[in-house]
Amino acid sequence: MGSAAVIVKKALSVDAPEFVMAANNNGPAAADAGGSSDATTPPPGNVRAGRRGAYRPRKLLSRSQEAVRRTVFVKYIDHTITEQILAALFGSYGTVVDCRICGDPSNGLRFGFVEFQREEEAYSALLLNGIIIGMYPLSVSPSRTAICPINPRFLPQSEAEWEICSRTIYCTNISKIVQSSDLKAFCEAYFGKVCRLKLLDNDKRLTNLAFIEFAEVDAAIAALGCDGIFAGGHRIRICPSKTPIRSYCYGIACAGMGVGGD
Repeated sequence: MGSAAVIVKKALSVDAPEFVMAANNNGPAAADAGGSSDATTPPPGNVRAGRRGAYRPRKLLSRSQEAVRRTVFVKYIDHTITEQILAALFGSYGTVVDCRICGDPSNGLRFGFVEFQREEEAYSALLLNGIIIGMYPLSVSPSRTAICPINPRFLPQSEAEWEICSRTIYCTNISKIVQSSDLKAFCEAYFGKVCRLKLLDNDKRLTNLAFIEFAEVDAAIAALGCDGIFAGGHRIRICPSKTPIRSYCYGIACAGMGVGGD
């Protein structure tokens, strides 16, 4: 007798897996595809649970699509515009659930996403297309993606950490040949004193990323104005950091901390 699917006896719950397929794929699924199987029909209770589990991805997809319809895409955001300013502007058209600004090294400006509580609010916010805020007119259009949520544990947990975030920048697309000492020396030469710098080297990516905390807010603002600068043959993306540099992340030491010293 071929190896059949193994029925897992587990109380019905939202995350309960119902079947574990054998390695030779000779279970019911193989039979449906044209193979043969003498596996017995599972009890009705397990069939119901399995069908319920099959609907979960569809529900998640539906929620994601709803979030997309509630979100607008904003381009040509001036460096003087913060997420708070952008959220306040769009807040005149409805309740803003989330607001995210990202760097755009292709033209020196930035782009962002604004998510509303209701779909019709996002539709009304399209009227802001062309409004001048800062030095440039905004481009506002329906978004094709939803805002990726941030783990709340990584966000500032106190007023002190919020203040640190105002002096911290997040850099991506950093060349592998750029060392932390090079990055620190460059930032201090052109922007201001660096308190701490964390350079993350990921072997699975072609470039690195870094968090840089300055001693003064003005230094961080000056660094944001250089978004898209070339270094090591790569155009570095620079944007405000949403998280402070921490020596420990919930009991686990973070590598690369305190490069610049206090």
